Amino acid sequence: YSVIPGIGRFLHASRECRLLGQLGPFLESGFAFPRALELVADGLSCKWEAAVLMKFRSHLLHGAPLMEGFRSCPLFSAESHSLLALGEECGRLDEFMIQRSDELRKQLQWWTQQATRAFEPVMLIVLAGAVGGLFLGYLLPIVRLLESFQI
Repeated sequence: YSVIPGIGRFLHASRECRLLGQLGPFLESGFAFPRALELVADGLSCKWEAAVLMKFRSHLLHGAPLMEGFRSCPLFSAESHSLLALGEECGRLDEFMIQRSDELRKQLQWWTQQATRAFEPVMLIVLAGAVGGLFLGYLLPIVRLLESFQI
């Protein structure tokens, strides 16, 4: 996603928001982190995302530190790493995941509003041009027909 100009960052943030929003409540309700990763991976429709989460889970089960797993996982941004590391140190990883998910959700809403605001005038101009073109396409044959009768 990151190679698509303009949209890549939006899509990555959307995916990260969704994943953190799913992992946080699982941890909050008492699930172990590897089990939460497994449950989230089972519910994903994208096989690549599920495979990445299961690889992350496998590293954790083999004794890798949690933050090393986050840093090596392409599903989570560098901005989230520091916040999640702080959450792990405080023992409140679930709260920090939910907080980060909420922040990303607000960013996504803002980006969507800005894109809509930028797109509306462009659409109005395109639609006005299309209506004007249809009007001229309808009116010109009538004018030509009237001109032919006046000669």
